[in-house]
Amino acid sequence: MLESVHEFIEKKYNKKFEHIEPNIENEDILESGSCGEYEYGILKNGLYYVFEIVPELFYFFKEV
Repeated sequence: MLESVHEFIEKKYNKKFEHIEPNIENEDILESGSCGEYEYGILKNGLYYVFEIVPELFYFFKEV
């Protein structure tokens, strides 16, 4: 699953990312959107995220 999510975020933003595990709150979301089975966005701290609706998993990435 992580591989397909990683590929999705790199294609969505046309950037290279690495997966990380941060500690965030809902109010940290700066920008968000959705596309099929994913919700995605950018956090105020500059991290990118993808929420996979089924099975309800969050993935976080930083630009490399």
